[in-house]
Amino acid sequence: MTQYQTYEKQSEIALTKVKPQLRTGDDWLDLSCFVPPLTTLPSLYVIPRLKEIDLSMNEIKEFPELLYECKGLTYLSLAHNKLTKLPDIGSVFSNLEVLDVSYNELDSVCDFSQMQNLQKIFLSGNKLKDVPMSLCNLKSLKEIHLDHNLLTSIPHQLQSMNLEVFKLEGNQLRSETSNFLQGFFESKRK
Repeated sequence: MTQYQTYEKQSEIALTKVKPQLRTGDDWLDLSCFVPPLTTLPSLYVIPRLKEIDLSMNEIKEFPELLYECKGLTYLSLAHNKLTKLPDIGSVFSNLEVLDVSYNELDSVCDFSQMQNLQKIFLSGNKLKDVPMSLCNLKSLKEIHLDHNLLTSIPHQLQSMNLEVFKLEGNQLRSETSNFLQGFFESKRK
């Protein structure tokens, strides 16, 4: 038995023990808060027709490559894991409407410019020092959550966006950025 087969067998045993946690439907899969926490996505759960996958509250360190088989995803949560890198997922997940990678260990993220259907992005609680400029060109984006990062400034291009939610608290924003934000929110009230 190879190491991978051993892992798969151990995963099947673990899944049998905690079956009540597994929540699934025809086009969604919830493996959040798994006991023991998942460190990767077991292959037995990858179903190409899935539209929504929640892998939050685990111990995943690398973006699960098996997710690339689920090209039609509209919702993906990898929140509260241990991701240090977000690979270039834009071209594969162009249908994604909600992406939650909050509370990981990301200090940079991929280019989101091909994700034209993205409506909500959750990047809170990471180690980001810059706002991804590619977000500024997404016309369908309504919510950006960047609170509790290491941001010191915000790109002025965000002012022309039609955002409904823009969370920035818990960052180290400079005073000129605060003035910009005040103008940003005043323009949204009009």
